[in-house]
Amino acid sequence: MKNTATTNRSETRTKQQALSVMVLSKISEGMTPSEALDAVFGPGTFDKLASELYDALQPGLKGYHPEMGEEKPAAQIEAHLSHYGKHYFLKSQIELKGRGIYYRGTLKAGDLTPQAQGKVGWHEYKVTEKAFNTICETHAVAYEMLL
Repeated sequence: MKNTATTNRSETRTKQQALSVMVLSKISEGMTPSEALDAVFGPGTFDKLASELYDALQPGLKGYHPEMGEEKPAAQIEAHLSHYGKHYFLKSQIELKGRGIYYRGTLKAGDLTPQAQGKVGWHEYKVTEKAFNTICETHAVAYEMLL
């Protein structure tokens, strides 16, 4: 099962790379990025992607269940509740400051799994519930809800 999942991810990555090359070649031919996306993926693609990105970055809490195969929503901050439920742990490229926000450090390559290497340089925080609610009012937060 694991080999099948790895193969599928590899095939998906290869397809994505090929599509990216097609879009970049259209741009190098003189098309604007929106024209290139529409040419490769079909009319209206750029507008749809822009709309989805706009919606994804709207402030608020966006919950997901990874154990049920749900994708992590696009957001500025990733969050999960602590073991005892008294505070939250956040990871973000954004520097957060304020009451109830405690900086835990910057993520380094040696601290992360191979799949999480894209988060090198992200900041890690421990925040109180009140601070978390305030952050959710001003930022898009992807909240991992485990079963």
